[in-house]
Amino acid sequence: MLTEITCKAATCPEDKPRVRLTDAGGLYLEVTPNGAKRWFWKYRFDAKEKRLVEFHAILTPAFHPILTPPVGV
Repeated sequence: MLTEITCKAATCPEDKPRVRLTDAGGLYLEVTPNGAKRWFWKYRFDAKEKRLVEFHAILTPAFHPILTPPVGV
């Protein structure tokens, strides 16, 4: 299981296009040589492998206004 410390310290060597750090349930962190980090979730649907990119952005208030609390609450 990946920890916060492991994720923050993750790096990718310049000679590789990316490094994938796996977690449980198909979740993995992809790190590129320029330091960019993105979360992916690999799953199967209709017997085909698919992946969802940066799925955590869907649940953040900045991305989804319904999750933003009303003013004055």
